[in-house]
Amino acid sequence: MDLLSELVGKKVALLTEQGNIERQEIGILEDAKGHWVKIAKDNHEIVYFSVYLIRSIRAFGTQPS
Repeated sequence: MDLLSELVGKKVALLTEQGNIERQEIGILEDAKGHWVKIAKDNHEIVYFSVYLIRSIRAFGTQPS
């Protein structure tokens, strides 16, 4: 969870998976406490995701290591 808290306030792409359905959301990571992350999208929509459904997170403006 510490890794997620370092990304709070940054634009991220979140890839989630539930069953055989994948979903990608892009927005500002606003909160990462407990088992939920809060993403604010460009259209002002707020979405919440369980950390257990997240497959990957990519912060914009960073290079993979």
